[in-house]
Amino acid sequence: MQEHATITLLANCGVLIRRGNVRILVDGLYSDRNHPFSLVPPALKNSLMAGEKPIGEINYVMFTHGHPDHFGIRATSQFLAANKVRGLLMPTDNSEPWMANRTRMMREWLDEHPQPVHYLDLPQGAAQNLKLEPGVEVTVFNSGHQGAHLKHNSNYVLLLRLDGINILITGDAYYSPTMFGRMLEGTPVDAMLINPLFFQQPKGVQVVNEVVKPRILVLYHLPFADNDKFGTRRMADRQAERHSREAYEIHVLRESLQTVDVPKTLGRILR
Repeated sequence: MQEHATITLLANCGVLIRRGNVRILVDGLYSDRNHPFSLVPPALKNSLMAGEKPIGEINYVMFTHGHPDHFGIRATSQFLAANKVRGLLMPTDNSEPWMANRTRMMREWLDEHPQPVHYLDLPQGAAQNLKLEPGVEVTVFNSGHQGAHLKHNSNYVLLLRLDGINILITGDAYYSPTMFGRMLEGTPVDAMLINPLFFQQPKGVQVVNEVVKPRILVLYHLPFADNDKFGTRRMADRQAERHSREAYEIHVLRESLQTVDVPKTLGRILR
């Protein structure tokens, strides 16, 4: 297997993680309504749905949580009807009636169209490790959602373990240093993906700088320039400048197909 992984942005929080012949799509099949975030450009979405370049065949589909800017019932069911995957990680969330309804609708579709699915139904603070295939594992951790009014909603932090390269995808995780420390238990993280609202909080900065201490930090979940109503892109740029002297590299994913390379560390190659 090649000695690096790549993180490629589709749009918003949708990313493609590649290592060798393994392609993992995270939060890339989200709704085109009921949220203010940018959509995957039509041509790119068509190639994604068809399993064609520049995305190519997807092996695993994963979601951090069920909010419509991260997951869409129509997009997910259309993709799975047209593409064969090795595994699907599907959060369930009954914390609110509208979330319970989305969970029920997706489960009903999957009952009628069987897939190799792992349902994620953990209490907040709990973790589970899944071995998907040789060299590919994921630890899922229910961190709860950031924001006081959404903290009771589930959000699954995903720690992808790809044959010696560890990539931490946080989605809209609540910024608890204690919970992140308990989840990782000293596991080294090569790349960590966070949204700017996480990094704007002092506890979020503490999670990054004192608990996770990644080699590469990636800011994502940003709108395109013509859809940036709240100045989120400027916020991310200021954060990147403010933390430019930290030990980690920092990248801002803002455009479709923008890619960050995650090399395998020499120490782990030698081991």
